[in-house]
Amino acid sequence: MELFSKNWPVQIPLKAGYVSLVEGNAGIGKTSFSLACCIESKKDCTYISYAEPETSILSKASLISPSSKIKIVRMMTGDPSRAFSTILNALENSELVVLDSLDAMFYGIRDEKDVRSFLQLIYNSVKGKSGSLLIISEGTSSASAQIRFVSDAIIQMSDEKIMDGKARCITVLKDRDSPVPPDPFYFTLSNGFMINEPLPQYFSSSIKNVNAIARPQEAGIDMQLTKWNRILTVFGEGVGHVVGSLFREWVAADYLLAGKRINYIISKIEYGDEIASNIYELVGSKTENLKVITADANSVDFDPLRYSAAMTSGHAGDNVVNMVDVLADEEFAVVNPQGYEKFVSHITPRSSSSKNLTLLYGSGDLNAAKVQQKYADVERRLIYKSGHLFWKTMKPPGPLYHVDVNAEKRTMTFTRMM
Repeated sequence: MELFSKNWPVQIPLKAGYVSLVEGNAGIGKTSFSLACCIESKKDCTYISYAEPETSILSKASLISPSSKIKIVRMMTGDPSRAFSTILNALENSELVVLDSLDAMFYGIRDEKDVRSFLQLIYNSVKGKSGSLLIISEGTSSASAQIRFVSDAIIQMSDEKIMDGKARCITVLKDRDSPVPPDPFYFTLSNGFMINEPLPQYFSSSIKNVNAIARPQEAGIDMQLTKWNRILTVFGEGVGHVVGSLFREWVAADYLLAGKRINYIISKIEYGDEIASNIYELVGSKTENLKVITADANSVDFDPLRYSAAMTSGHAGDNVVNMVDVLADEEFAVVNPQGYEKFVSHITPRSSSSKNLTLLYGSGDLNAAKVQQKYADVERRLIYKSGHLFWKTMKPPGPLYHVDVNAEKRTMTFTRMM
């Protein structure tokens, strides 16, 4: 995704002399996308509307930018010739012209020859102009197929199913003068229109002094401490060691910044000093509230009770957060599965009675994770797809969120996909 900035799709319809076709079902966000293009252009924009009222268009535009200046022209369906002079004048003035929509413009017109001739006239009128034309279509008119053939760009908007939720996405199918991005761009309408940030491919060697995570309400620190006992986050599709470690360590830093005490439990293949150093840098300073514990079930002969004692040797008392890399338990779960389940069943009521929160993280393929699923109050899932992080509560069912990580601003923001 390095080659293509997150606002790449919005830039395409602004190219001088371009005819861009924006396709998608009703309600997917085509109008909001087109208004975002108008605002991005920094030039005048003429918005020709056949269906949507002016007040609705202006309301959507104000959510994206309160200072947007868009000229709205209302047209009647089934009379395309009336729009031609408006389009031509706006193009002469170097404006972006939005035609909403092609389907309404040609509503009731059956003669394919007339449709084709008029579309060719419009297309030729754009060529050589410094303005550009964005055409919205739901694909219900035969004109859609014809304009597809001659369009300089085709931008498709659709819903994609992710973890039993839906994410709106933009796919660039055609761009005559530029390479076509291989991955979709995900966006939300929660704040008018916003394209989500992909996860940076490369982080600086150390991210320092992070800001508090902008969490969804269901994952608020105080809510989790008072309402839940054991929360399992399954690392699913595409979440490897680097991404998983960054996510866990950033969450640990967030709890420390909130004044909580952390027992951070790692596997014996990791280095405790290195983990502690990473978290200290995220927090911005060393803290006595962090204890890194290396789990080694083999050292206690995979005995459930002795292992339980070892795993509770850190901070004691109420309001302690135990963060566990489930990989630390995997050897135990494989060598002595009955003993491991006994350990989990034994430690679960203990942490409940002490009003502690246990956050478990690990791949869903791990035997230990499968046992932990039986005892977790809440199960969440984190996946990495097409350069993006998505997060969702699976038990009990919750909405889908996009995780925006900005290394430069040192922020992690959960944005609901709407």
